[in-house]
Amino acid sequence: MQPFVSVIIPCRNEAVSIRRCLESVLASNYPPDRMELLVADGCSQDETRTRLSESAAQDSRIRVLENSAQITPIGLNLAIEEARGEFILRIDAHSIISPDYIPILMSFLETHPEAWGAGGRMHTEPETPGLFSLAIPVVLSHRFGVGNSQFRTAGNGAPTAVDTVFNCCWRRDVFRRIGLFHEKLARSQDMEMSTRIAAAGGMLWRVPSAETTYFARVGFGAYLRHNWMNGVWSLVPALYAGRIPVRWRHLVPLAFVFSILCGLLLATTVPKLWWAPLLPLAPYAAVNLAASITAAWTRGNWRLAVLLPATFAGLHFSYGAGSLWGAMRVLSHRLLATEASRTTEPAPSTTL
Repeated sequence: MQPFVSVIIPCRNEAVSIRRCLESVLASNYPPDRMELLVADGCSQDETRTRLSESAAQDSRIRVLENSAQITPIGLNLAIEEARGEFILRIDAHSIISPDYIPILMSFLETHPEAWGAGGRMHTEPETPGLFSLAIPVVLSHRFGVGNSQFRTAGNGAPTAVDTVFNCCWRRDVFRRIGLFHEKLARSQDMEMSTRIAAAGGMLWRVPSAETTYFARVGFGAYLRHNWMNGVWSLVPALYAGRIPVRWRHLVPLAFVFSILCGLLLATTVPKLWWAPLLPLAPYAAVNLAASITAAWTRGNWRLAVLLPATFAGLHFSYGAGSLWGAMRVLSHRLLATEASRTTEPAPSTTL
């Protein structure tokens, strides 16, 4: 008998995407009686709840849970606690999975007991048509854009051990060993979980034959805001989880933005060093242009050669600026905590 799988989906105000997501899971080639869907809705204010109710009325495998806290990890933990499955599969509401996604991951996990969890290969598509609808998915799946994030950039091939995966399926025992998601992490909770898994000696695997599609926001303003918040939450988890869950690739934009600011400071205080900001900017501009032209050539679309430089830069500058703000928050919190501990220390005794 196939293992029972609990699919958990946190969502809030996802009226555009939730039905598409649910339908992709229900269309899975996995035995229907060996699967359930738990959707933790964070008090949606659009038509999400109506669409969830309609879907649940049509398929008894769907259960809708109330996430009154409206925080993603709390919704995930609520669903995990309600889940009946031997395996827990998280699906992002902005994504869909291929019909064989669940069977492939189940087969892999059953034959690879050393794997604590596994996920598939991500394709990125635009959520809606728009000026940057071609460019943003390219940037989010390009090594110059997102570094060595293998689930985004790597192609087909053999399964490989990785630091994190998208739409991951974990053995239920993982949560018994290391605990549930950290409920104060509005973002980066998956990366923090992956960090704990690695610290406990566990392994996550990318299985490229299992495919998932992520629908990216393509409004340029929303794109910048999203990357800014991702940058902030690359470092803020240190305040709550005691560790920075990101890898080196996530810190490169921070170093880039910081070096530019240092160059501007030098140029302002020492006029002869007017060229200091160009030290990081000139090489970056050259690599950006080369990556953009190469990507446009590969895809046979020269419109991308115009849009990609700004789209790459938008990702790196907004993420780096967000990371810098996050670093300032962490540093200020630590300084305040240190000062508070000093002021509350008892005065040394003067008696013998």
